[in-house]
Amino acid sequence: MTTGTALPPTQESDGGAEPGRITRARKWIVTAVAGALATLVSTVILGAWPWLLDRWADLRGQPHLITTAYAEEVRVGENVAFRRPLPLGPGQTLLPPGSRDKDVLDLLRREKAARTHGMTVTVVLRSTRRETIRILDVRPRVLETAPSWSGACMHFPAQGDAPVYKIAADLDDLRPGKGRKGGFLQKNLDLVEGERATVEISATAAKRYYRWDVQVDYLYGDSPDVRHVYVRDPAGEEFRLTGEAKRYRESYSTPPFSNDYRRVAREKTC
Repeated sequence: MTTGTALPPTQESDGGAEPGRITRARKWIVTAVAGALATLVSTVILGAWPWLLDRWADLRGQPHLITTAYAEEVRVGENVAFRRPLPLGPGQTLLPPGSRDKDVLDLLRREKAARTHGMTVTVVLRSTRRETIRILDVRPRVLETAPSWSGACMHFPAQGDAPVYKIAADLDDLRPGKGRKGGFLQKNLDLVEGERATVEISATAAKRYYRWDVQVDYLYGDSPDVRHVYVRDPAGEEFRLTGEAKRYRESYSTPPFSNDYRRVAREKTC
């Protein structure tokens, strides 16, 4: 019988622990990478989305700017002129008895009356793009000129939120005054989607008649090309301004508190 020291039992190593740790590490790496890629893709998509929307609007032909322009109504003490005398009604008046202010304004629009000496036109510009649109200039654009109208004049006797950028324009000498060279605006205006600016043009004329609208020069995005948009009143009508004539073939006026316009003089000043 042989005796000796018994060897201790061999302890088996935990072979499954190492692969488990590797698997968990792989899962963590995959999750981290997936999260980083998702964040990157989301950032790229969100950053490119406004650009894609602008390109889609370009492809659809949507205008870069929504524009409107309007002239303030004729005020008391002012005159308007017509190319030729107007026909009078049965009572030798321009309008039927009981006519309202709206009827007088309709008459001026229908007969395309021209303001005399000066007028103020307000232009509102609103961007439709997410990329910046830089307004370089806003100016009158003369469409027609002729000698000052002397057909007839009408006298209006006395009856008893965004910043506004103002422009002065002499249509007889349509050049920028004191300000930036080449432009009427004192500075460029940067607009992005939803932003708007209001430009008030005070136009004058003393020598001739002018039919005109408003020209807006602007840059879009990174393009160096100057683009143009032309603005008229909400009815699509151009603006009319004339110098005062020395005498008119006919003159019309009305008593206070009435729209009973009738011929009051011939071959005289207004």
